[in-house]
Amino acid sequence: MRFHVITGGPGSGKATIVDILAVRVSQHSSKAGRAIIRDQVAIGGTALPWADRAVYPLSEAE
Repeated sequence: MRFHVITGGPGSGKATIVDILAVRVSQHSSKAGRAIIRDQVAIGGTALPWADRAVYPLSEAE
């Protein structure tokens, strides 16, 4: 099995590449940060990289 790590700065297209690969490859993993952001926005939370930079990294570790 081969593993590939996709890195890059904000807005560089990482999510786009992962979305394309998800259609073509059955096994993939998305960044946990996206799930945290989606959940925090849904509940009106502040553990967001643009709202509370001190709390957001702790959310990714959980």
